[in-house]
Amino acid sequence: MIIFLVVILALLLAVVWSELSGRVRELERRLERESEARRELVARVHKLESQPEPEPEPRAETITEALRLCPFCGKQLPRGATVCSCRGV
Repeated sequence: MIIFLVVILALLLAVVWSELSGRVRELERRLERESEARRELVARVHKLESQPEPEPEPRAETITEALRLCPFCGKQLPRGATVCSCRGV
């Protein structure tokens, strides 16, 4: 009877050991996949950070002085003038 119990206990231990070792292997595989994903992410970030910054886009030249026209007669106002010759502005 004792030998029977020892055999049952040994079989039970073998089944539990097999199940636990399978779970440990699955955890190791998952950790390896996550580690590989992290390595790929670090490589991508390093590649992006090592690229030179793009050249700034050329700015459009600003107009130094806008064309000032009289709203009534349409004549161009001379520089510094506040009143048109037609006296409309």
